[in-house]
Amino acid sequence: MLQLSVLPLLAATTVHAAPEAARPPAPAADRPTEFSIRGVYAIWGLHQRNFMLGADHPLNDAAYVVQMLRLSPSFDRETYGVVARLDAAQGWWGADNDPNVESVESVDPVDGTVTSTPTYNPYALFRDKDTNYDVHFDHAYVWFMLPGLPVDVRVQAGRMYMGVGQKLVLDQDLDGVTVAVAPGETVSVELMGAKVSEGVGSVKAPTGALMSDDEAYADANLVGGRVRLDTDAVKGELFGLYYQDGSGDGTATFFPQGYGYFASRFRPNVRTATAVGVSAEGTAELGAGFEWTAEADYLMGTDDVKNADHAAGLLDRNNGTLRGWNALLTVDQAFDAGIPLGVGATFGMGSGDDDVTGGPGNLNKIQTMGFFPLTNVWEDSVMPDVGGISPQGLGSPVSRGYRELENTTALQGRVMLQPAKVVELTASYTWLQATQPVPGFDLTGAPTGDTARDLGSEVDANAKVRIHKGLTYAALFGYFMPGTASSRLITGTAANLDAAWELKQVLMAKF
Repeated sequence: MLQLSVLPLLAATTVHAAPEAARPPAPAADRPTEFSIRGVYAIWGLHQRNFMLGADHPLNDAAYVVQMLRLSPSFDRETYGVVARLDAAQGWWGADNDPNVESVESVDPVDGTVTSTPTYNPYALFRDKDTNYDVHFDHAYVWFMLPGLPVDVRVQAGRMYMGVGQKLVLDQDLDGVTVAVAPGETVSVELMGAKVSEGVGSVKAPTGALMSDDEAYADANLVGGRVRLDTDAVKGELFGLYYQDGSGDGTATFFPQGYGYFASRFRPNVRTATAVGVSAEGTAELGAGFEWTAEADYLMGTDDVKNADHAAGLLDRNNGTLRGWNALLTVDQAFDAGIPLGVGATFGMGSGDDDVTGGPGNLNKIQTMGFFPLTNVWEDSVMPDVGGISPQGLGSPVSRGYRELENTTALQGRVMLQPAKVVELTASYTWLQATQPVPGFDLTGAPTGDTARDLGSEVDANAKVRIHKGLTYAALFGYFMPGTASSRLITGTAANLDAAWELKQVLMAKF
């Protein structure tokens, strides 16, 4: 995910003074409003080959350039403030990001029915010169400290980031409220509640009205909390989440139909979900430069939708019970061998479903944006409708591979090298196996009887160069060698085994 550096721009507000006798005394702790803005401008150039593993598909190969300007302004006083994050000038080069649409009406000569058809008007935007960009807000919330309490209590309300652990279970911008209590310097407690869906705004097609909670238009809500520990050696958290979609009785649910993009095949409808997990990261007494990260999650839930088929491969058919888990461990050791050098390893494992026609269904996440880092090709799947950047990696809506550790067992080794102060090099090898056998699918999306577990392996090589302070260039290369399981998952058969590769170049300016 894009990390935004901070450069405060303080601007005291101007207040017209009242007459001296009528001016109320200012609180001792009061201070002028501070305005700050931070941001990033980034350009991605991507060259992708065999992203359908060689199958006949118009997007098997692609080359495109994406750009984005992200701004994060904030207005703060000592005990409250307002924060926003907005994206602008975001889109593909050479493609109109916000086309002007006209409507052409036609009248049926028999019954007089009027039909309105949208058409693209290329002449309203200076002949497709990409001059019209949407501006959308990822975050917009107020924060404030509750007064008169013996401990610090911070409340946030609005659209904000909510996530837990290492972005495996929850990693999302949501509308809601969080309350953070800090009873001590190293321990804090955070409660959260979010409105995931108001019953509309997805691809579900029930009958109903906006703000209605009837049948398929019922809300989906998320509540949860976590206890966090923050010391010099260890940062960790114990979290619990509960999700409920009221529209699950005999209809579609928000997950997965309302996700807004094609997920990997055979996902269950999620009516309820409970997740508990523990995540930590820190250093150990094994020498300078040793770092580690660990997480373990367990999830369970229900699927109350008795779908009669697999909906072209979208849905899992199960007995109504959902369960799953994740396990993650990373270790990195830095050395000083004349030049900075480091080695590291990652082990990750997530649950799968060995029977997509019955039995329990698999559930090992609630909602994520795809920012869990693993590889350059197999798992690098920032979603275009969520992160607003571009479909990347084989977990994108085009290829529909797995994301995060869904039905994946991964073992990675890596080497890091810094030959110059402004240059960082990283190389890695990742072995990938399906935790449970992966079925193929036919032209209707129904599963076939053939299964496999060999997802493949990947070699990655990354280079990052600091041009100036805050301005960097990166070249990220990945070469994925598919196994029969990834071919069945992405193309339905084991016949497509062409190696997929990607070269991504990123120019980023933070301010």
